[in-house]
Amino acid sequence: MSNTDDVRVPQFDAVIAAEAAWPLARCNPPIYSGTCPRTAIIHLEALEHKSRHEGTWSALEKHLQQVDRDAADFPSVVSIYPGTRDQLLVIAQTFLQKALEIHRGGVNGRNKGHPSPPQPRFVVLPPSHILEYLLRSYIRNLSFFYSLVSAGCVDPNEMVSRGCADSTETIQYNIASTLLVLLMIAQGASAVPTAEARALSAGLTETCRISLFDTIEKDIEMCADPIILRCALLFTLLGAWSGDKWLMDIAMGQRGMYLSMLKHAGMLEFQSPTIPPFNSSTNTELQWRSWLHREAQNRLVYNWVMVDQELSLFHDTAPMLSVSELLAPLPGPESLWTLTTSESWLAAVQSMSATAGTPTKESTTLRLNEVRALLQKWYQLSIACPSCEINKTNLVLYHLISLNAITNFPEIERLARREGFDGSHWELSLRHKRCIHNREESVFHCGQVFRLLRSMTSDRRPSWWSAALYRVTLILFTDSISRRDPTFQKRENTGNPVAVDQLIPEDPVLMAYTWKFEGIPVLTRSDGSATVSLEAPNELLGYAIKTLEEGVSSRLVDGIKRKLIALGNNWNINELSAAHV
Repeated sequence: MSNTDDVRVPQFDAVIAAEAAWPLARCNPPIYSGTCPRTAIIHLEALEHKSRHEGTWSALEKHLQQVDRDAADFPSVVSIYPGTRDQLLVIAQTFLQKALEIHRGGVNGRNKGHPSPPQPRFVVLPPSHILEYLLRSYIRNLSFFYSLVSAGCVDPNEMVSRGCADSTETIQYNIASTLLVLLMIAQGASAVPTAEARALSAGLTETCRISLFDTIEKDIEMCADPIILRCALLFTLLGAWSGDKWLMDIAMGQRGMYLSMLKHAGMLEFQSPTIPPFNSSTNTELQWRSWLHREAQNRLVYNWVMVDQELSLFHDTAPMLSVSELLAPLPGPESLWTLTTSESWLAAVQSMSATAGTPTKESTTLRLNEVRALLQKWYQLSIACPSCEINKTNLVLYHLISLNAITNFPEIERLARREGFDGSHWELSLRHKRCIHNREESVFHCGQVFRLLRSMTSDRRPSWWSAALYRVTLILFTDSISRRDPTFQKRENTGNPVAVDQLIPEDPVLMAYTWKFEGIPVLTRSDGSATVSLEAPNELLGYAIKTLEEGVSSRLVDGIKRKLIALGNNWNINELSAAHV
């Protein structure tokens, strides 16, 4: 296991070796699946080993005591009953044994590199109070962006106990609900920067992935079950941003299957308004429960829409969901969703405008020539509350989408890998024109992404924040190395430094740079001690790496950091400056 100075949490050498085969962040020469080491069995056996090692969870508990557990502005987590934990443990044990058997080659054909133990081994989950913390971590780090927690509370006891009756249907439901709780725990653990939490997260993710697929395969009707579709959503997010090559590949590969399940379940179809007129005979409690059920499905649909869009953006592929298929109503107000009683819900509904109709909009009214106007409208909505973390996240996506209109990111990554590059200044200048179409506007959007990411609380950033930082870093790096050519045709900016990662878009100084080319764009170090020139490639990479180090460590963050370090090593900047045309 590697534990070098550039890695804050020890990492398996096989996982690091497989980073060159990631489906994204491909700025260095790649390798492919046929030559990648297997990592799934490593994660499963790490979970098995660490869960049995005396003091493993004590070390995790010691770390958690050092962090802020205050989550007053998030949905609460009900304390886990002893019986609930026992049930989670039993089912997790069954899932893990199944996963280990699959990866070791089955009962009659064990993998020679991973011999079967002489007797069954048992996984030991952390104590209940640690599991509760990990569920709160899930809410803080993921549910904050993909809101599926109704009535302001997560109750693992209710989720696990619903299927306790002895029937096939309820047993299947119980498995699905337990899968969901385990995936929530895995997501929460993925945001905790310790080796123990990473082992728990990766091991549970792979374990639940296999059992999720097995559940669907054994009972095809479960394809339409909202809990299974929610499990699929959570696995897709966990896998896609896991920093593990195989989990990333599987999550991206199975995304299409899960989206087809969502479509065939009829959840994308148009629905009549979910809040009918009230009268004296209306049962408020039943009406509220019915609304919660419908609202949960609508939120699930649009969470999938968000995930599909985000994965497409960061992988430079087209979305799988077509806008023309989205006929389901948009989610209702968060203020209704988080209410805890039918009485408060009814009062809130009645206070709303009676003329408000369904927000669903036929996709046929959308045209390509509306994109800029829609982006601007989106921007105006997002800046209405500049301190809101969700709005900041939306603005990061806005700037990344805007960058896609004025840069060619796949071409940028090809140049970063030096594919087809002969090392000459002439070739570099030619490639720059294919990569970046508007330099000043690109610098503006990149600077805003840096500004927004650095302004977010470190534990409330979206799962993909490091991938966003990687994209803007690579754009600026490509521009920087191209400008080292003394014959490069560039506009000479004069005037005072313009801190593009500090100024808001409406600042007159930043506007003057973007549209009138006045001033010299720079980045600023987090402590304000110095500026970073956009014409110094090594300084740019150092700035990005430092920004990554200031965030919460994860496999994805650490992997991107290693990729940027390797990128700097692959490009000998001094040698490039001395190259002949």
